[in-house]
Amino acid sequence: MPPGSQQVEKPERARGHALLRDQRVRFVAIGAMNTLIDFALLNLLSVLGLSPLVANIISTGLTMAISFVLNRRYTFASSSQHYVRDVVLFIVFTLLGLWVLQNLIIAGLLAHLPSDWPVWLRLNGAKVLATGASMVWNYLSYKYIVFR
Repeated sequence: MPPGSQQVEKPERARGHALLRDQRVRFVAIGAMNTLIDFALLNLLSVLGLSPLVANIISTGLTMAISFVLNRRYTFASSSQHYVRDVVLFIVFTLLGLWVLQNLIIAGLLAHLPSDWPVWLRLNGAKVLATGASMVWNYLSYKYIVFR
């Protein structure tokens, strides 16, 4: 490179880095990865014969552990020395979102969606809506209570 000239970063790369600086984008990216894992486990466990609600509790329980580590470290960059407090609050608020809020939405929608639709379609449609509701719940509770 000639003296006095400046190296310009590619726009796509700069935009990507800027996006990752946004806490909400990091939260959504981690959430999207966890959601894919959650759906895969939910469907696998359902195919293996577990009831939809039991399968949901197991799939969300595993992805909850992954979520704590990634969100504490990357999304909210928590430097809290109160690890046990963080874990307890994370579990309480996540369980309320996943096992109460999601299951209420899933159960309510399964009861009202047409019974002639395939089970996988009703289950996954209900899960998509339940996931959206719990994602908003989780972000707000993590930001303002858990990892403050």
